Amino acid sequence: MPGHIESMFDECEYASDPSSVLRRASRAEAGWLARFARGRVEGEHETTEKGFERDLQVRQLLRTPSIRLGIHPDVDTGGMSTA
Repeated sequence: MPGHIESMFDECEYASDPSSVLRRASRAEAGWLARFARGRVEGEHETTEKGFERDLQVRQLLRTPSIRLGIHPDVDTGGMSTA
């Protein structure tokens, strides 16, 4: 990949009119930009997916009886107590 493609991508991403950046791109640059954008999206998707998986693992851990905090019947007094 040519070294300037990432900066062109950044220019497109933050431009008020990305088409102005794309109009200056050659066909080869447009192809490289498409590949770079696809790779960026796939990387962000993987990062997001890993974050969701971590959140799910934490939620599952919090649901286990040894960690769960809640209100339980107090056998001694007949009332309720917090654990």
